[in-house]
Amino acid sequence: MAQAGKGQGQAGGQGQGSGQGQAGGQGQRLTPAQAQGQGNQISEQVRTMFGEHDQLMQGLSNEQNSLLSDQTRGLSRTRNRIQDCLDGLNRAIGAANLNPQRVSEMAGDLAQAMETWQKQYQRLGEDMGVRSGREGS
Repeated sequence: MAQAGKGQGQAGGQGQGSGQGQAGGQGQRLTPAQAQGQGNQISEQVRTMFGEHDQLMQGLSNEQNSLLSDQTRGLSRTRNRIQDCLDGLNRAIGAANLNPQRVSEMAGDLAQAMETWQKQYQRLGEDMGVRSGREGS
């Protein structure tokens, strides 16, 4: 589960940075090629995160699946939302005329979905008795 958390932070952080249409936080506008590159990185990180999530879900016992069914259903809904947001972000980045405001909106939606995912994962971990090593944050 710690690995899934790693993927969450990376994808969420990248999404916020690309959404602002700036490179490296230096106030410079992203070129379409830079935006596309960051979009590809985000997509890859989300794929990795989903793969790690799938591994975790496959490793649950029948008893754990039963006990955690509400949380896993919520994660499934959020996963679909993340995918929809990512698809929207990729469409905005790939548009013929890159609209920084639209990219920012899509990245913001993705960041919100990722935050929901992270909170759900934290609750899942608590219900499983797993500590994240992030107490106090």
